[in-house]
Amino acid sequence: MRIIQLEPGEKIPECQMDSRVIFLALEGKVAVTVNGERVGLGERQVIVAEPGLLAMEGITRSWLLGIQIKPFDREE
Repeated sequence: MRIIQLEPGEKIPECQMDSRVIFLALEGKVAVTVNGERVGLGERQVIVAEPGLLAMEGITRSWLLGIQIKPFDREE
């Protein structure tokens, strides 16, 4: 789990995520790109991103909560 702060125009470059990620916009607005599909995420909105290529850009000053979901392994 992590808190992400983005200023307007600030970007998180494209990266490969091997698991699902939940993003909750606490404040502001961002553009999230998942596997080439760009969507807007506004205050108090949530997106569940499938594994794949992920990038983000601040539209306004934004604070987000990111939670990475790893598959449950009964062996652990």
